[in-house]
Amino acid sequence: MGVVGMTSFAGMAGSTAVLEGMQAQLAAFAAANTAAAAALTPPGSEGASAVAMAQQQASEGEFAANFALALEQMTEFNGTLTAASTATQIMDAGNALSV
Repeated sequence: MGVVGMTSFAGMAGSTAVLEGMQAQLAAFAAANTAAAAALTPPGSEGASAVAMAQQQASEGEFAANFALALEQMTEFNGTLTAASTATQIMDAGNALSV
């Protein structure tokens, strides 16, 4: 059994590819969300609207930062999968030679 619970190189490569695809889609979503939040402005130009807009921008900025951290964690997990798949390939080659 591999470090991440898989022994198949194809399984690990497939999991990595799926996660990378999900990560790309989530990054696109985050960019679209940031653009949409920047485009939305409350009606009027009174003080309450300015405060609401500032709060919205701050809230969206916090969300974007946390979302970016989550995507970074996915990148690190993909690195772990890649390292584990390489280790599995090396072990498989060693086992094949010892047979």
